[in-house]
Amino acid sequence: MRSIWPGRCCPIFLMRRHSLKKIWGAKKPVIKTGAEIPFTHYFYKYQKPVPSEELETKFMELELSVSECVAKLFE
Repeated sequence: MRSIWPGRCCPIFLMRRHSLKKIWGAKKPVIKTGAEIPFTHYFYKYQKPVPSEELETKFMELELSVSECVAKLFE
């Protein structure tokens, strides 16, 4: 069927699509089985953040060890 209005959908097609939605109905309901467990509620344990001074010393130690390993590679 050719559309009377160029560039637009045919109104008969839209009516048919609308009537099919009525026949088929809305989406089928989803049946959930089991239970949803909020894992963070039961298993999360708060840990205080590490102080920045301690992090700085760890980073410096790691940087020194990496620079020593790189120096050994290029000897």
